[in-house]
Amino acid sequence: MVPSEPTGSAREEDLRAELDRARSRERAVLGALERTAGAASLLGHEIKNAVSAVHLALRAVARELGEDEEEVLADLVRRLRDVELALRRILGFATPLEVRPQPVALAKAVDAALAEARRAEGAGGVAVEVGIDPGCPDVAGDPGTLVEALAHLVRNAFQVLPQGGRVVVRAAPEAATGFVRLCVDDDGPGIPDSLAGRLFEPFVTGRPDGSGLGLATCRKIAAAHGGTIDVEASELGGACFRMRLPAASA
Repeated sequence: MVPSEPTGSAREEDLRAELDRARSRERAVLGALERTAGAASLLGHEIKNAVSAVHLALRAVARELGEDEEEVLADLVRRLRDVELALRRILGFATPLEVRPQPVALAKAVDAALAEARRAEGAGGVAVEVGIDPGCPDVAGDPGTLVEALAHLVRNAFQVLPQGGRVVVRAAPEAATGFVRLCVDDDGPGIPDSLAGRLFEPFVTGRPDGSGLGLATCRKIAAAHGGTIDVEASELGGACFRMRLPAASA
């Protein structure tokens, strides 16, 4: 006897169950990070001091060596810096986020985020378009963390796009909800099916050199502002990350 295909309602129940399991895993990870945040900060301070001391020692030794040995030491310095940056990202994610909302003009925030993303990734061959609705109100938020989240979304697009790629940043009000919708679209390869439902979980990444904390931090920032973030297929053919934030007027 051939087993019957699951009905639509059964598939929906399976998807809800999988979503509940993913959320449960995420709550467990976040809880563990919060419980260890204080100890991790102290540990991070000690490790940072040790890394800084090693940096100084390596530079001093490099000055006494030949070019070949100096290049080896320079590589060690770069690797130590990567360790330090990874540690900072983990500690930053584990630390509770305090937000003191103020009116933030999205045009200025987008400009700052694009400048930061270009400094980090270059992306000289990627076309960037910005479309802020003329009637778009300010959002209620912390300028620094909002720029951080938006810059990460743009950097993500830069990292997957080849020369000639395209990124579109759009913002428009949702009159019925009192929220502002901010979207970052690209014409890249899109989101792999294996990651589609887990992209915003901590330590989940599709890149071999990724930390898996960038998008989780974006969702943390959005939630701290009373907003949301999700991802869907873009009309451009790649991915569309959509962040919803409360308007300052609301």
